[in-house]
Amino acid sequence: MNIKAVVSNVIICVFCLTAVVLTGTGNCIAQERAGVDLANLEPNLPLRVVDAVPIPSGARQIQAAVRYQDPDEGKKEFYFQPRIAAGIAPNLQVAADVPYIDNSDEKGSGDIGLEALYRFNTESGQLPSFALMGRFEIPTGKGSSGLDTVLKLIATKSFRSEALMQRAHLNLEWKRNSGRDQGERENLYAAVLGVDIPVNKSMLLVADIFREQQRREGKYTNMFELGIRSQIRPDAVISLGGGIGLWDESPDWRVLLGFQFSF
Repeated sequence: MNIKAVVSNVIICVFCLTAVVLTGTGNCIAQERAGVDLANLEPNLPLRVVDAVPIPSGARQIQAAVRYQDPDEGKKEFYFQPRIAAGIAPNLQVAADVPYIDNSDEKGSGDIGLEALYRFNTESGQLPSFALMGRFEIPTGKGSSGLDTVLKLIATKSFRSEALMQRAHLNLEWKRNSGRDQGERENLYAAVLGVDIPVNKSMLLVADIFREQQRREGKYTNMFELGIRSQIRPDAVISLGGGIGLWDESPDWRVLLGFQFSF
């Protein structure tokens, strides 16, 4: 793995969001530093599923996600995603990331990702909480072209069972592959269904199942994932997860590791 490339990704990621963080949270500097919410599910921390809850206004997080998987062709893939996220207003979260990718097709920095998540409502009675995430992927990676866009509709609903507060999540995603090559899809769709269940005050169990279209026409990924999040201190959470492919066309397995730190 190219350590210099990984470090440069982190620097670029921080640079992309620094102006937004400083302008959007300048009036919150004097506030007490917010911790990391154990139940707040962010991308790949540790699974595919995310919830409709944004980072609180004024809070900032450094996040890092690592994924290692064995695709159905038997070619190993390493994916490292440093990310910085901030709550810049009530119900509004922004984030930036620059992944490092190492597989048979490419090696090096991926596309810069800039995204925003807005929550429309909090849960009320039988009504779930709904959020919309929009994302731009700027073609800075090796061999990339075209500005890809992503829209994701997120719904989260809580269910109380005795002393436990369990939650269910639905993610529906559309991605526009504007810089597609021959044989690639122009539009990619994905659906994720997940749940989280608290084990105790410092540990959360997460599971999901998802189906998504791969860039190559006729290719799909179908996986079941299981993970756990652990609060090691009020401002830090680590996460670990794993997944198995459900059909031959999917990766055979994947392992995910994540870290979040509030500053």
